[in-house]
Amino acid sequence: MLKARRTSLKENAFVLQTKTLGLIKNHHQRLASIAEALVRTPAVRIKASRKLLSDHQENLKKIIYLHLQNSRTKINHYQKLSQMADPQNTLKRGFSITRNQEGHLIRSIKDAKDIKSMTTQFVDGTIDSEIKHG
Repeated sequence: MLKARRTSLKENAFVLQTKTLGLIKNHHQRLASIAEALVRTPAVRIKASRKLLSDHQENLKKIIYLHLQNSRTKINHYQKLSQMADPQNTLKRGFSITRNQEGHLIRSIKDAKDIKSMTTQFVDGTIDSEIKHG
């Protein structure tokens, strides 16, 4: 589960990077088009275009900031989920993990029905136990 969360986190970071770069490229193209139009327009239109360009830049900064902030929040959330799913943290909270001889988890008495021994993992070590069915 931890590995899946890490993979998901990496994929989300890649998607964030790709979308951000696409957004920046799109806005750079728009800015280039506006700059080209400014060269051919009268002074009044130049002033208006500069204002529009400035507004677009500010909007782009806000959009990028909000997008990054949202992505950071998601990454923090996934990191917390990853930490919560970490078996070591579960052990630190007082739980243990019990496995059969093959290393499969024993989650209920049904799982222990036909086994002769098991290993229980604690935060500070393990204990091997023999099972007596009766």
